[in-house]
Amino acid sequence: MTDLLWAEWIKIRSLRSFVAGLVLGALGVLYCNVNAVIADGPGGRGARLHVGGGVFTNNAHIVVLYIFGCLGAMAVVSEYGSGLIRTTFAAVPARTEVIAAKAIVVALVTAFAGLLTYAVSFVVTMILAGQRRFPSALLGNADFQRVIASSVLLFPLSALVGLGVGVLVRHTATTIVAVSVLLVLLPTFVTSQKHAWVNDLHNATPFAAWQGLMLARPSHLGPPPDLTGFANPTIGGCWLVYLLWPAAAVVVAMVAIRWRDV
Repeated sequence: MTDLLWAEWIKIRSLRSFVAGLVLGALGVLYCNVNAVIADGPGGRGARLHVGGGVFTNNAHIVVLYIFGCLGAMAVVSEYGSGLIRTTFAAVPARTEVIAAKAIVVALVTAFAGLLTYAVSFVVTMILAGQRRFPSALLGNADFQRVIASSVLLFPLSALVGLGVGVLVRHTATTIVAVSVLLVLLPTFVTSQKHAWVNDLHNATPFAAWQGLMLARPSHLGPPPDLTGFANPTIGGCWLVYLLWPAAAVVVAMVAIRWRDV
């Protein structure tokens, strides 16, 4: 497995489209965040640093879902397109281990990119808000920790879901469309003010789970305002969505790769 991890790291590092996608994706996210802070004006900028929730905007996370989902898919689809996947499986017949190693490398790389992007966004927000010292009290704030974790973990979540879709579809254009529909458009389609089960489907999407974690408030303040007429997602339920989506995607990829020809 150590050799497989090293080999997959070399592949990712050598894939120029993946590296360029990481940089451009991070810049796109940073642009959305900075643009929102500037639009707030001087009076609203300081409020974004209260628990760090306003550092990443909804638009930024839509960019994360789309771009990093596509990057995760390209990590495997590019091998199908170039024929490298045949060489890989000829050298390592244990296909399940190959996909597992690829998933680990993709998750680690995108998680690091997410952490770096969030840190840069936070620093830039501080500068625009006129604060020159980090508010150290935030480090021990549970809400701040939850906000950081939910934002950073959305990067590898999107990438792993994209990787799973890429193994199933294997064609570049169709894979990108499938990732876009699954991660970006699905939360918009499954919304309803009348049917609770449709609202539950919406809450089970990664973007809705991120929103639930961002909007959650300390227990002593009570639940957030009910805008839909249905129960709001719980913090535990949102974290369960964060766990099940990438886990299901990787498991499906590991099973499918054993039964499909290359």
